Amino acid sequence: MEKMEKQATMEGKEIIGIDLHPDSFSAVALCGPTLSCRQLYLDAAVPTKDYPKWLQRRVSSNCIVVFEASSNAFEFAGKAKEVGAKAVILDSRKVGQFRKAYCENDKLAARKIAKCYISGMAEDSEVWQPDERTKTRREIISAHQQAVKDATRGKNRLRSYLNEHGVRLPKGFRMVAPSALNKIYAMYQWSDIQRNLLGIKMDKMLHAENLRSELLAIITNEVKSDKAMASLLSLCGIRAITAFAVVAAVGDINRFASPKKLASYIGLIPCLHQSGNREFRWGMTKYGIRQLKSILIQAAQSIYRSKNRSGDKLKQWGIKMSFRKGKNIAVAAMARKLAVAIWYQLKGYMPAIIEKPQVIRTKLRHIIAEMSPTFFASAGYKSKNDFFEEFCLIMDLHT
Repeated sequence: MEKMEKQATMEGKEIIGIDLHPDSFSAVALCGPTLSCRQLYLDAAVPTKDYPKWLQRRVSSNCIVVFEASSNAFEFAGKAKEVGAKAVILDSRKVGQFRKAYCENDKLAARKIAKCYISGMAEDSEVWQPDERTKTRREIISAHQQAVKDATRGKNRLRSYLNEHGVRLPKGFRMVAPSALNKIYAMYQWSDIQRNLLGIKMDKMLHAENLRSELLAIITNEVKSDKAMASLLSLCGIRAITAFAVVAAVGDINRFASPKKLASYIGLIPCLHQSGNREFRWGMTKYGIRQLKSILIQAAQSIYRSKNRSGDKLKQWGIKMSFRKGKNIAVAAMARKLAVAIWYQLKGYMPAIIEKPQVIRTKLRHIIAEMSPTFFASAGYKSKNDFFEEFCLIMDLHT
């Protein structure tokens, strides 16, 4: 029935499949709701800078423009909507299953994308297109994770260089402290060139650390300004980065009819193969939002390893499961329970792993301590404490 309705909506429409690349794109227009429809035109290797002009010339409100998911698909889909067309983005993994081994080029790829949509075989693989605010949030969390990688890489390179010269940093040594470089100079008889190299390595690492701190301040302020996002901090194991990453990846929680749908979207479900009376389940699926999946796995690991009573109920459940199925499976199951709790919290219900107000206040103080000190003055706060008290007021954390 749904397929017939979809074919009715495509009746008389132009289905335009577009194969995107950073510098060029190819487009094929088909007419009709069936796979035997005729080709209207083919535009190959059109420069991406000419895309707006091409839209004005080729696309109207009678068109359905179909893209394969890629880094620039959302931007191009948004421009297609501006001229009145319907824009659809298909999951690249589903589209990739339709392939002609004997020949593969941009022209065939564009035609394949259009026919994949017409056939309905990729019906469940349409990608949700985020609004501008969600896209900005995704850019921020991506920049933060890149800054974390750069800072970690910088510290490891500096340690590796010191190890080459037999220098071992003492336990608890803070590489971001203002006096760190002078202390390293005093540990060995460095030449002038070596001192310059150490200074360059230290500057790169500090630059990444400062960027990470500034992005954390932006993220924390965004969490504070969104009450639904701030409410996620009341869950055990969820801090500002996790709460922000969840909302950036998920967008509108009403897209998911149940917590199981959200867990499946993230990729926190086991692989399943069923044939006849046999059913096999094994490791976690490789589909889903890898970035968010890894963040929730890290949150579950922090609960599992914690020595305090924060998240004690979930922790004890995970420990019991680890005795039966091993630590890795237990941590993944705890991450799935966190995803379920997130769904309930964003929907306005009360999950079972809510922290006590005092624990949440302590969590906020730890988050604020890692923020860039320059943020508070630029944002109009006299001190960190003013920001903290305003955050507590938003979350109804009364002393």
